[in-house]
Amino acid sequence: MLAEIVKQKQVADTTAIWQEAVANGDLPQDLAPYFTVDGKQYCVPLNVAYWGMFYNKKIFDEHGLRPPETWDDLVKIADTLKQKDVKAFYHTSVLFSFVWFEQLMAGMDPDLYDRLSTGQAKYTDPGVVAVMRKWKELIDAGYFINPGDKTDPGDVLKNGKAAMVSFGTWFNTSMTQREMKAGEDYGFFVIPNVDASLPKTSMIFESGPLCSLAEAPDPAASAKYLKWWTTAEAQEKWATARGDVSANPKVEIADEALGQVTKDAGSGEYRLVNRYFEATPPPILTAALDGFSKFVTDTSTLQEVLETIQKEADEYWSTHQ
Repeated sequence: MLAEIVKQKQVADTTAIWQEAVANGDLPQDLAPYFTVDGKQYCVPLNVAYWGMFYNKKIFDEHGLRPPETWDDLVKIADTLKQKDVKAFYHTSVLFSFVWFEQLMAGMDPDLYDRLSTGQAKYTDPGVVAVMRKWKELIDAGYFINPGDKTDPGDVLKNGKAAMVSFGTWFNTSMTQREMKAGEDYGFFVIPNVDASLPKTSMIFESGPLCSLAEAPDPAASAKYLKWWTTAEAQEKWATARGDVSANPKVEIADEALGQVTKDAGSGEYRLVNRYFEATPPPILTAALDGFSKFVTDTSTLQEVLETIQKEADEYWSTHQ
């Protein structure tokens, strides 16, 4: 979508701002590609959120569990909870039906994930089928709550209906609004890769742009504002007001776990993977959300769902390559 408004010459080039911010440590280099069109940067991050797993600390403590270091650890946690009649994971058939698809694909084959988002791979390719089978395996094992459950995910975590909820760091506000205390009532961890041999742990992120018009009334003033926006001074106030993290790794976040994620994301240790919602063209996204919603309620539809999404992808990419 950024490429479209750049093509229409609606937004100003921010390459110089990005170069300075990256050099100063105010923006992670790994974010730059997502604001880059034809080798130049446009806009700056209005916000950024990193995705991981929020967990009910009291449930973990009760069963002697600790945040996982590997994918196998996470599955063992889910299995232990299942034996105690506790559902490990939250998922839904409404809107956020893509969460586990993107997480599993990013943790199994992030290169394939990127190719899929640009039409260079198909939803019916063996690697995508393997991701869906892994997802099916987890659902069929009984680790998830009913996807049709209308309980707010914040309440799901607070009341222990599920021990873990995967969302962006913005979900932290759902916890604090329910008077839950970080480090005491809940915690947060980065989800390990399924494939332990990948060079970096994949971390899903989402971001929205703050842009300056290409024909702004005062281009210098607009550039000055965008430059200021990336600084720790501006970002600390913005992140604190929202109870979320910042794109600036220097910003101190009150929540220790979320603050660590911000620093880690800017360290180059993680592979940042664009959230499926932003990475996927709207017509394909609509078909995929419907398809994944169907799949989580009936895992036997796996192949049918992938073929339906691919049909929409074929139509879209035939005119957008």
